[in-house]
Amino acid sequence: MLTREGRVVARIVATDMASRPMLAPEAQPTLRDIQARVRQKLDPFPETSAARSQDFLYDENGLPR
Repeated sequence: MLTREGRVVARIVATDMASRPMLAPEAQPTLRDIQARVRQKLDPFPETSAARSQDFLYDENGLPR
């Protein structure tokens, strides 16, 4: 229980989340479709390495230009 000034203001209880869907049943296929498309998303710049993306800022010794 949570109290404020000695009075109970909230009660914390365990729930069974499996029995309570987070989305309406008609929205679940749409969410699964979106999740599948995100997993398949390709890297738009596969030839570009983030490790090398700022090399023009530094000289051959790794110091700022």
